[in-house]
Amino acid sequence: MKYTINRNKLNGKQVGYLLSRIQGLEFEPTPYMGTYSEVIYDESSPNIDPKLLKAVSAIVDMLGVEQDFNTVIVRRFEVGQYVIPHIDSRNTVGKSIRIIMNADTRFQIDGNLEDVRSGDIIIQECTNGYSMGPKYSIEPLQDGILYTITLSTILKENPV
Repeated sequence: MKYTINRNKLNGKQVGYLLSRIQGLEFEPTPYMGTYSEVIYDESSPNIDPKLLKAVSAIVDMLGVEQDFNTVIVRRFEVGQYVIPHIDSRNTVGKSIRIIMNADTRFQIDGNLEDVRSGDIIIQECTNGYSMGPKYSIEPLQDGILYTITLSTILKENPV
């Protein structure tokens, strides 16, 4: 399987802490992948919150994923907002980890419709050699405000 969902991996206190680290961010609209807002941190981002990095690093350790992530994407979805069906670009390699917070939603991933809840974590395969990761999307949000934190390894150039 090209993905796994770790159900209820984070408790309410852990989710609350992560939310406290991201709710003050200034999100930018992202119309090219649906209708949500995001903040992207990578090696060139000087102002990433070290406490947020420490918290997500602890989650990666807890999951046992051995990968050097170089990008953190924080997204906010309001009612009606979604992500269009797509496959990550070839320069997104290894695995991506997506932390679901504050609301429940539905993911369409690798042909399966999955209900996900706050505290769930999705580990998704990305490009490995010439094998691309699964096609996925997020259904329009029905209620509340959803936040996701995605950890990825994005190469500067597409692998050949």
